[in-house]
Amino acid sequence: MMAVGITLAKISDINLVTAILNHVTLDLLEKGVRQWRYPWQQGDIKKEIGLHNVYLVKSNNEIVGTFFLGTQQQIESLGVMEKALYLWRIAVLPDYQGMDYGKTILRFCEELGLSSGLTVYLDCWSGNDKLKRFYQEQNCRYIGEFTEADYQVSGFQLN
Repeated sequence: MMAVGITLAKISDINLVTAILNHVTLDLLEKGVRQWRYPWQQGDIKKEIGLHNVYLVKSNNEIVGTFFLGTQQQIESLGVMEKALYLWRIAVLPDYQGMDYGKTILRFCEELGLSSGLTVYLDCWSGNDKLKRFYQEQNCRYIGEFTEADYQVSGFQLN
């Protein structure tokens, strides 16, 4: 594994974050995984960058992925009614998948959760069996199926 760095995204990174999310979304859709809708709207991403919820994953000076992590007073969609960290939109470019970047992201978030005294929650489209298996292999505790607007998500607790 190469040296991996995780940093907060800046407003100037908005095009990069959008490009990563669009690239990963198209790859997922080609595989029949309806995890996200395409294309991504920069307004939503800009808002989250402004809230300091967007991170970049860098390996040997190359950006290989992004993810969103923020403090929520509650995560109603998962039935969590306590202050917690919510991890979402984990996107690793297809050429870098299977190289442990997902594990690195989860460990980073787990450490932030432990240092802040907050539990980390995450979810995925319930039809994404590969991702659900990965989360469980990383000791994420399955907490159940939850209904979103027009689909189901599987919820997990990281720590």
